[in-house]
Amino acid sequence: MIFFDSFGIDFLPPLLIGTAIYKRYGDLEILRGLSIEVQKGQVAAIVGPSGCGKSTLLHVLGTLDRPDQGQVLINGTDVLALGSKKLAAFRNRHIGFVFQFHHLLPEFSALENVSIPGWLAGRAKSTVRQEATQLLDKLGLSHRLDHKPSQLSGGELGFHQCARITSIIFQIERGDRSNLFGGHP
Repeated sequence: MIFFDSFGIDFLPPLLIGTAIYKRYGDLEILRGLSIEVQKGQVAAIVGPSGCGKSTLLHVLGTLDRPDQGQVLINGTDVLALGSKKLAAFRNRHIGFVFQFHHLLPEFSALENVSIPGWLAGRAKSTVRQEATQLLDKLGLSHRLDHKPSQLSGGELGFHQCARITSIIFQIERGDRSNLFGGHP
C-alpha cells in the first residue's frame, strides 16, 4: 500500500513516475505491473508486510536495480535508458539514499563518511567538510570525527546515519538533489 500527502501541490509536474513495473527473482514475481507517480515536494510512504516488495520497489525507483519490464522517469529523464556511467552520475546528482543498515565505509573516518555524498556531488571539499563537522558537533559527536566505523558504538553509528540523512536533506533544499529514498529500520 502506498500513502501520499500532497500538501496541496498537485499542480506541479511529477518528479517521479514509475509505469507498469515488473520484477521477478527466478520464479518469484515481486512487482506485478506497479505504477506510481510522486509530485515534487510530496511525501510518499510505501508500507506493507515483510516480503511484499517494498525494498525491491525502492531499489528499482532509486535505480539500484532494473525492473524486468516498465519505465521509470525521474525529473523527466528515462533513467532506464541511461548507460551505467550516465546512470551513476545521474544517481549521484539527483538521488539520496537512506538504508536500513548504516553502510558506513570501514576504511573512512566518521567525518569522511558523512562528507562523501557531498564530495561525490562535486561540492567543494572544504565546504562539505565544514558542514559535516557542524552536523556531527550538533549531534554530540565532535570527539569522534576521526574514528572509523568499527570504533563507534551502535548508537554513534545511528547518529552518523542521521548526519548523512541531514546532509542529503540540505542538498535537496539547496537544489543539489531532488529525491530521497529510504528503507525501514
